[in-house]
Amino acid sequence: MADSQTSERQLGLLWGVVAVALVLLATRAEQLAQNLPGCTFKSFLGIPCPTCGVTRAVLELSNLDVASALKINPLATLSIMVLVLGGLVVGVSTLGGHPPREPRWDLRPLERLGLVLVVVANWAYLVTSGI
Repeated sequence: MADSQTSERQLGLLWGVVAVALVLLATRAEQLAQNLPGCTFKSFLGIPCPTCGVTRAVLELSNLDVASALKINPLATLSIMVLVLGGLVVGVSTLGGHPPREPRWDLRPLERLGLVLVVVANWAYLVTSGI
């Protein structure tokens, strides 16, 4: 029982630290993004990869322009928002003595299918929107 509580506390604190680090790095996002290469997948095949637009979405989020980020890559934008906002909430909650429960990793077949369909739908959006 004690090991479970310790790992849950570590998880909560780690998530909180990552969220704070991302918020602090947001001020340098433009500078950091200049060093990233373009999408190799798109340059070879002419269509966006499933993660195309993530850098641009992060840049829009760093400027607090959620609508533009959602338009660029909806799934990435929502995932990043959950990562950062969830991490801030969980980090504070953990410091207050209420760490999160460890996540459940044993997804049922329908849950896995649902996740795959969400990723495919997002990719279809990227391809059709010309990202």
